[in-house]
Amino acid sequence: MFTPLEIIALIFSALFLIKIIIVFTNKKLWYKNVAVKIYKKPELSSIILLFIAVIMFFFIIQELSFTQILAVMAFSSILIGVAFMQFSKELMPILEKIYNKKFNLLIILYTLIWIALILTVIKEIFY
Repeated sequence: MFTPLEIIALIFSALFLIKIIIVFTNKKLWYKNVAVKIYKKPELSSIILLFIAVIMFFFIIQELSFTQILAVMAFSSILIGVAFMQFSKELMPILEKIYNKKFNLLIILYTLIWIALILTVIKEIFY
């Protein structure tokens, strides 16, 4: 039997492999059938992703400390950053637009989640 973390990792691995196969064989197929559908409805997609994140978080905290979770998030963020750097020229105009916008409720919630994680890690390490 698999642990909840193993199930999460297996699902992520399977989805990632499917995405990689599709993107490397037919980028437009992934774009039309997945990316566009997700990004056309940002509010709904955000709520669904947040719901999935909460469920995953519940299982993750059963086996890992907040420090371990944040360390993995740091590693993942750096890998994602490396990928984004390959498109820096295309992303700069988008970043400019983002930084000139006001924060909406979901961005504030997102930021509060990060602050809570960071403060919990600091507490975990030092107290």
